[in-house]
Formats: sequence, C-alpha cells, structure tokens
Amino acid sequence: MRSWVIDLLKFLGAQCIVLHHLMAHGPMADVLEREYPNALEAVFTYSRLAVQLFLVIAGFLAAQALMRARGKPLSDLLLKRFLRLTPFYLLSLVICIGVVAACGGIVDQDWVPDAVSWTQVLAHVLMLQGVLHVPAISAGVWYVAIDFQLFALVAVLACLCRDAGHASIKLSATLMWVVAVVCVSSLWFFNQFELFDDWAIYFMGAYGLGLLAAFAAQFNNTRPLFFAVWLLGWASLALSWRARLVVALLTAALLFFYADHSGRALSRVFKRRLSQLGNAAYATFLNHFALVVVFSAIWNAAHLQGLAWAVVMVLLCWFCALVWGLLLQRWVQPHLSRWMAQVELWWIGLDSAALAA
Repeated sequence: MRSWVIDLLKFLGAQCIVLHHLMAHGPMADVLEREYPNALEAVFTYSRLAVQLFLVIAGFLAAQALMRARGKPLSDLLLKRFLRLTPFYLLSLVICIGVVAACGGIVDQDWVPDAVSWTQVLAHVLMLQGVLHVPAISAGVWYVAIDFQLFALVAVLACLCRDAGHASIKLSATLMWVVAVVCVSSLWFFNQFELFDDWAIYFMGAYGLGLLAAFAAQFNNTRPLFFAVWLLGWASLALSWRARLVVALLTAALLFFYADHSGRALSRVFKRRLSQLGNAAYATFLNHFALVVVFSAIWNAAHLQGLAWAVVMVLLCWFCALVWGLLLQRWVQPHLSRWMAQVELWWIGLDSAALAA
C-alpha cells in the first residue's frame, strides 16, 4: 500500500530545500537579507533540516526494499539502486551545466559553479565528488551520493550477517543488532563531527532510525530494539544539541506509527494528487538549482531591484521549480524508467550467464 504520509513528507521536504537555496543564493536573497536579515537567517537555517526527512524516509524505504530482495544477489540490488538514483541525477547535472554555461556570465557570483572539467564530471557520475573533495556541479547532488553510500553499506551488512560464502540478501536478528549498533555509534559520535560528513557513517543515525522504524513496523520482535535506539538518540542530545537529530527522531516515530495509515478520511483524488507531488519531489530536489541561476540571470539582465520584485521573483522561481519537477516526473521519468529496466535486465542476464558458465 502506498503511504500518503511519506508522499506528504517528501513533497514538504522538497519545497523546504527549494526555499533553502532561494534564501542562500541569488540577488533576490541579497535584497531579502538587507531588509529582513533575521527572518532570512531563520528560514535558511531551519528549511535545510528537511534533509533529515529525506534521510529517514530513505532508510524506511530501503528497509522495505531489503525485505523484498531477500535471496537476491548483492550486485543486482546495488545495480538496481544505482539505476534508480542515476537517471534524474545525471539529467540534473546536464541541465545545470547547460544553464550555467548560458547564464553564468550574467549572474557572475561566487555560488555559481565554475567551468566543469571532465574529471569533475566523472567524479559526479561515480558519486564520489564528496569523498574526493571535488567542487559540486549543482546544489543538492551531494545527497544522492550519500544516499547510495548508505544503501550500499546496509546491503553489504545484510550479506555479511548471513552464512559465510553467500553474497545475497538476508534479513536476520544479527542484521538488526548490527544496524542498531552502527546507528547508535553515528548518533553518539560520528554525527557530532563534520569531518565525517562526506561519508555514510555521519548520516547513518537518521538513516538507521528509518531502517529500524520500518523493521519494527513489520516485525513485532524488533520493536524494543527500535525504541531503545530511539531513546538513545534523544539521550545523545545531552552531549551535543542538534536540531537536525530532533527532526530525524520525530520523523522516525511518525513513520513507525503512521506510514501505513490508510487515510480513509482523505479522498482518492487528494491522495492521487499527493502521490504525484511525492513522486515529483526527487526531480524537484535535483533540478531546482538551475532555475535559481536562470531567475538570478533574469534579475540582473532586467536590472530589477527592490523588495517587491525580490518577493515576486522568489515566489515565481519556487512555483516554476514545482511545475518543472512535475513535468519531468510526468513526461521524462517513464522513458528513463524503461531504459533503466532494460539495463537491469541486460545485467541480470549477463550475471546469470556468468554463473552458468
């Protein structure tokens, strides 16, 4: 059953990230900062906490994927995840490179990426830009690399926590305990030091809470473990207060209690529209930065100024980001999914032939 709660959180999270970057970049943000510095700082600071929503949701959905993938080879699962993340990710990079090439000279601010090198492109394609400390081509693409790191880490753990000599997915009590230990180590240690923020372990606290929430919702015997880790997460705030962790803990509890909520009081039309907005959240998240560059270029080219114009341009850019995400999801996603499915079938066939040989 599709979760309207997850769709709602994904939609709201994507809008917060768009707003965060609108408050961080562009001449419109400069005007707003001069007029209302405290308000802009508050919106900038708290809107980026939506990343925690995505991390917990990603962990929750990853757990469901692992439940469906029991017995499948690790390589097939990792390829499937890579192909799921890659299409819109690569498309966003191509769009951003083109937009910056066309409009970067008009904007001419330090937040606009410089000319892209082939080394930089390769690092992004392999999702290693953070690890290699390569300058980002677009805002937000770091999250995709971290998401894949986290999923790969948990998938490998699922293989290691089964009989030796097997490289397929298995859910076991050992896996639950290992995930809990890794999650707590992140909450209590790794997440407190930005030195680790290019690696999965820094984010494993939020991601692990999502994993354990999904396992607890499915298997009653894992609920005490989930609540123990959840309480240890709150206790870790005594060492270092982190608003982002508060958001992660609240989101994990919300998903545990309400992710499977039927929403009978909601109309079918509302849930269908919410599903469309939730599906488009990923495309919106990845592709809105190019629109920030475009609207900044329009501002400079038209010599706009003043608070009224700044508010109008921010709202218009925000609306266009939402519509652009919906259009990409509606018209581009089906084609990308078919191509990726063909690649996946080709790989599975190749893998089967290799095993037979």
